[in-house]
Amino acid sequence: MEVAEERRKRAKEDTEKFTWTIPHFSKLNVNNLDSDIFAAGGRKWRIVLYPKAGGGRFISAYLRLVSSPPQAGCAPPIQCTLFRLTLVDQINCHSLTKVAEHEFVAGNLHSGFWPFVLHSQLYNPCKGFLVNDTVIFEAEVSKKGASLPGVARHCGSAQRTVADQPAVAANSPAEPEVQLVSRNLMAELASVASRMKSTAADEIANSSSCSGSSLLRKQKEELFRFLNKSLEDIHKSNSSNNVEEIALRIADETTDPIEQMILEDLVSEFKKSFFYIQNVHDAETFMVHAKHVEARLIHRGKQLSCLEAEVSRLGEEEMELDAKIQQLLACKAKIRDDKSSTIAEMEKLNLTASRELKELKQQSKRASENRSALAQFNAWWKILKENLGSRSG
Repeated sequence: MEVAEERRKRAKEDTEKFTWTIPHFSKLNVNNLDSDIFAAGGRKWRIVLYPKAGGGRFISAYLRLVSSPPQAGCAPPIQCTLFRLTLVDQINCHSLTKVAEHEFVAGNLHSGFWPFVLHSQLYNPCKGFLVNDTVIFEAEVSKKGASLPGVARHCGSAQRTVADQPAVAANSPAEPEVQLVSRNLMAELASVASRMKSTAADEIANSSSCSGSSLLRKQKEELFRFLNKSLEDIHKSNSSNNVEEIALRIADETTDPIEQMILEDLVSEFKKSFFYIQNVHDAETFMVHAKHVEARLIHRGKQLSCLEAEVSRLGEEEMELDAKIQQLLACKAKIRDDKSSTIAEMEKLNLTASRELKELKQQSKRASENRSALAQFNAWWKILKENLGSRSG
């Protein structure tokens, strides 16, 4: 007990911590955010955050070496740097901590966690990560050859490099291309699964004689059966939850912190793989749908060509009708002119007939007067003749 306590005390003394307080976090509108430079382990570092990684679904967190690194492969070899990044729980003291080990050399200056914390967790008021719109990150970096408190060193078997995770290069966009991320993700899952098999297989061989580890051994054997399958087959068989549950149970029961880290990484990367597999499935579904749409568009194009021909034919008929209408309108105008001339002629004839009728009436009146005068004269003549006849007799 005293030896273990002494080791923890020495590890704490060999670790240097940096605290980074970020106010107004929800109002940040940047792709990446760098902390101030801090010194630890004889070198200079800074924390790099990508607040809107994964299409705004989570935060990525990395440790970046700022001081001049040694050249890769130069002698004497550089020991791995063990570091820990922590998102502080400001209410419940249940901070989110992730540990990694990495050899920082030229061309390999970053190491960290592509999904460090989901936005749904960060903005959950019960978690205590975001208080008064402020978050607090801590970085603990061990001195050369030292360990972090509570974490054993296993650089040879559990070293995490930028190749193991989606890399974030300087001045690169916060959101890599989906295909690149997918390839990195599949490579990381393969690496994690390989390390998991190697570590757990050794432990099974060493603990096969212990009856108390039989349940743990069975759980690992069951996990191996899943790891021998492809990711697509696991997701198609709806075994995703089983894999996660088994890995988390093993992580809770194992006493090896490196194995815990591998298992937690396995669960994390496995969850990410579902997102990309779903994207691939959606893309395949979209391509099938696109082919149907293309066929419908070709059919619609043929229909459109027929309709265009019909519109052209109707346009020609319309032009012919317009020409006929113009001819009819010209005929109508001529008829209207002829009608106007005829009406004028009729009016002239009516006037002439009215004058002649008036003269006829006057002549008829004079003839009537003459006939009356003639009748009077005949009567007078008759009387005259009678008077003359009586005198002569």
